[in-house]
Amino acid sequence: MMKRLRLVFSLTALLVCLVLSSVSVLADEAVDINDLYGTAQTQQETTLSAEDQKTFAGGKIKMADAKQLVEQYASAVGQYAEGSSDELEYLGEYFSYQTDMFENFAKTVGDDPCGKYKSYDDVNVKETEDGKVDVTAMLHFAKRDLKMTMHVSLFDTLGPVATSVEFGLPDSGKETIGQKMADAGVNTLIGMGTVFVILIFISLLISCFKFIPMLMERKEKKKANSNNDTDNAIVQEDNANAGGDIVDDTELIAVIAAAIAASENTSTDSFVVRSIRRR
Repeated sequence: MMKRLRLVFSLTALLVCLVLSSVSVLADEAVDINDLYGTAQTQQETTLSAEDQKTFAGGKIKMADAKQLVEQYASAVGQYAEGSSDELEYLGEYFSYQTDMFENFAKTVGDDPCGKYKSYDDVNVKETEDGKVDVTAMLHFAKRDLKMTMHVSLFDTLGPVATSVEFGLPDSGKETIGQKMADAGVNTLIGMGTVFVILIFISLLISCFKFIPMLMERKEKKKANSNNDTDNAIVQEDNANAGGDIVDDTELIAVIAAAIAASENTSTDSFVVRSIRRR
């Protein structure tokens, strides 16, 4: 009799344990079902700050989603930020079918790597006219900072997807006061240097004006000397011609005088030939 009572008690206790375990399992499953219907999501949304809960494009994207995209792509590009230009170009070609992020990053960085990736900040979302949004953020590297711009398309089922990622230098408006002063000083020096160079050129040009009259006078003298040489040559030619005529007339007079003296049986001393007329 006692053995039967012990057996019945043992079976009853085992049945109670099984019932209690089943209730606990069902309770756990009920919690999981609630999570599937959005209970966990609601709790997560309540933990977001007011800035992260801000929506854009008719509620299709939140600031928290934009920051998540920035963190995702910044971490991806940060892994290869210290790579060489050849490595970045290879990555750009390898991932070209997925995104143009590495290709644009390689073009911006060039042969001067940015160094190790540190962090990002200054996330902004701007709506575009075609129903998309542009998400910008400042990426901080060891050597310099870059501005990342993601062109994001908004889908009903896929959600926000970055279709293009571009990189560029920080805006001039984000520069510090020291950088602005340095840029202003460089621009001032360039402007003053340009003005002084132009003034020096004008001064040299004006100083050359005094040589113009000297050149003109030299040219006139050269022209006058040339005219004088021409006149002298003409005079010498005339004199030469005149001298030849004189020589010819003297010989002719001597012949005529000798002929007259022979015909008159006298000497050439008794008469003088004063003129000769040619017929």
